[in-house]
Amino acid sequence: MNIVVVKKDFLATIKNEKRFIDSVQLGRILGALRYNKIIQAKISEEKETNSSLGLYLFLNQAALLSEGIRKFDASKSSFDKLPFYKKHSAKINEILREAKDPNSFTNTVLKKVRDKIAFHFDEIVIKEIIEDFVDDCIKEKREIVLISGKSKSINDMTYIFADNMNINYVLRSMKEEGKSDEDKFKILCERILSLSEQFCKILEELIPDLVSKYCEYKES
Repeated sequence: MNIVVVKKDFLATIKNEKRFIDSVQLGRILGALRYNKIIQAKISEEKETNSSLGLYLFLNQAALLSEGIRKFDASKSSFDKLPFYKKHSAKINEILREAKDPNSFTNTVLKKVRDKIAFHFDEIVIKEIIEDFVDDCIKEKREIVLISGKSKSINDMTYIFADNMNINYVLRSMKEEGKSDEDKFKILCERILSLSEQFCKILEELIPDLVSKYCEYKES
């Protein structure tokens, strides 16, 4: 098995090397995005699974992507002179524009997931959505389901109402005129998966370039 280790010459000063620190943080982001996708793939294969779990993982992926792109933009000075950047500047700049453009998908949708839902639990999310949701239920003579489960056991319960509030808050952020919520959700999934795949591919190739100065390969 091959391993990558820090060169002995850098051990005393590695904590002061911004490029190295950025590579560690970006590597952590890449690992989190990958691991989240692995779990999503596994639960999608199961015949019976808590429906909330898939939604939580999905929203977590959106938040990780938002945070990762923000960090990627902040790390630009560490990689903008590297060979990989020079060779692939066009696709890297697509990601950087996601961070800079206030009208980008990242800033209009993903950032809201990060700031209001996935990493925080803001009361405003519920207040903004609940009135319209309840009004629709009254008009359509539907019950407002709070919790669903096969038993009274808490680990078997799905918090339907909370899930509906969260996903409706996200869908409101999308500028898709004339689209149903179902269509918006499909578009949201496609965009998150596409952007996540694009971002991960860049990190996979960029990180070795970032650490090449400080590291060497060995056989364990």
